[in-house]
Amino acid sequence: MDSEQYEEALTAFEEALSLNPQSTEAWNNKGVVLWNLRRNEEALAAYNKALELNPGEAPAWYNKSTVLRELGRYHEAKKALDRHDKLIFGE
Repeated sequence: MDSEQYEEALTAFEEALSLNPQSTEAWNNKGVVLWNLRRNEEALAAYNKALELNPGEAPAWYNKSTVLRELGRYHEAKKALDRHDKLIFGE
């Protein structure tokens, strides 16, 4: 996808969230789009909102770990990845 398509996807997720602001999947997917647009701080905020709504949302933990790593916040990234792994693979 090119940046124009990502911008269109972002608009679609924002519209979806205006209709259902409690949608964990929409928040997570908005984060993915923002990450692809290299808007990492905004992506992190979207992942955090998804996780606030549903702390068991494993994909959001994985995506959060990715953006934290890119921001150089390695300790936090490892904690987020550990949380993802615990949800996926168990204790």
